[in-house]
Amino acid sequence: MSNAPANSLGAKPAKTKDAKYWIYTIIGLLFMFGFGMLPPIAPLTSVGMKVLGIFISVLFLWSTVGLAWPALMGIVALGMSGYCTVSEAISLSLGSSVVWQVLMFMLLAGGVTACGLGEWIARWIISRPFLKGRPTLFVFMFFIGFFVSSLMVMAVGTILLAWNVLWNMADIVGYDRKSPFIKAMTIYVALACGMGEFCIPFKGWQLALCESYTAAVGYPMNYPLFIFSAFLLGIVIMLICTLAMKYLFKHDFSKLANFDSTVLAAGQKRLNGIQITYLLTFVLIMVITLIACAFPADWPIVQAINSTVTTAGVYALIIAALCLIKIKGKPLMDFGQVSTAAVRWEPIFICAAAIPIANALTSDATGILDLFDSILTPMFSGAGTTVLIAFALIVALILTNLGSNTGVALFLIAITVPLGLQMGANMGLLGIVIIYSSSLGLMFPGASALSALLYGQESLDAKMIISHTGVACLAYVILGIPYFCLLNVIM
Repeated sequence: MSNAPANSLGAKPAKTKDAKYWIYTIIGLLFMFGFGMLPPIAPLTSVGMKVLGIFISVLFLWSTVGLAWPALMGIVALGMSGYCTVSEAISLSLGSSVVWQVLMFMLLAGGVTACGLGEWIARWIISRPFLKGRPTLFVFMFFIGFFVSSLMVMAVGTILLAWNVLWNMADIVGYDRKSPFIKAMTIYVALACGMGEFCIPFKGWQLALCESYTAAVGYPMNYPLFIFSAFLLGIVIMLICTLAMKYLFKHDFSKLANFDSTVLAAGQKRLNGIQITYLLTFVLIMVITLIACAFPADWPIVQAINSTVTTAGVYALIIAALCLIKIKGKPLMDFGQVSTAAVRWEPIFICAAAIPIANALTSDATGILDLFDSILTPMFSGAGTTVLIAFALIVALILTNLGSNTGVALFLIAITVPLGLQMGANMGLLGIVIIYSSSLGLMFPGASALSALLYGQESLDAKMIISHTGVACLAYVILGIPYFCLLNVIM
């Protein structure tokens, strides 16, 4: 008798959730396979109608029901649209060098995690002696420690590590793990990890978007500027979040006043040979990637990287070397162990689907760019490029908090590229604005993997998550618009 009410109460939400899932799925599939049957809307071609329906479908399904299966189905649907064959769609997606490069970086990030390098860096930063007696500075450096650590690894693993360190610290200092201060720290350290990952656009879905943008505008993304901008904005935003904790939300920092942060690195030894090897490997990959995209194309070293080996090939050679080289009978990278823990298939499938769909969206054969051009040109008639940058930043930030960051970025690429080219905008800068702004899906459960982790924490309620991440998003708007507009003027 006592179990009956609980079961009946639990069944209704489950049934409601299942009903929504199937309703959303049916809507998505109708767009994917039915939208193209409608008469073409000029200047769209019949192929363009089908491609637009596929794009709307994957954007909707990614935002409502899941990531992997809509991506796979979208690839097959694209092959049935007349834009290409199914074999060509699969080749353009899973056979892309971008997907290969993302997979290799996941393996490298997994190796960095497995050898403990990421944790070592984070603990070293947050255990500096000068932080004792400076609670506000300690909190800021706590965020920065895991921000820097996430540069080299995937954020999800670092977030779990950061939370473990945070909760252990709470026990040492005397904070209740469910106190407002620790809850705020839980939110903001996860944000710090995410923003650290966002700084390097070679890791996952961001790379697919960069390649899609490159295909649309005809020249490579400015990766050095992307990394610098993301790093600078991330650091300043985390500083603002720290100050907001103290002065806006008025969380209690007092128990940290006498906390000796060196205990967080108690027993931590110097970097060992394997960790140093991974650190140098990460630096090498960064240098090679930046040389390939930032230096003149006619330089022999650039030609060797881009034309002979390619960056994806360089990544593969490095991973192969890490698996090949043994120290004391053990390989630097245990491929089986690392691949099982580090490879996340959903981002890989998102990249695989985003590349051919984005190419189709921007193809002359579909007429989609002409359609968006005809809609937006009158709206921005007489407006300057700074207005376009502000529009792209705000719209990307709002939409990515409501839906799929990948889909939002693809949508904005499709509508702003023709407009930006016509207005004479700095297209490299516009691409950074779109892709980085689309990374900041923080406020609502379906916005990103990061927000899903936050909402999965029983101690955190929606009001607290939205208010604290809302501060970060507002800070980005206040900082990002003048920053990118200034770059637009001086570049």
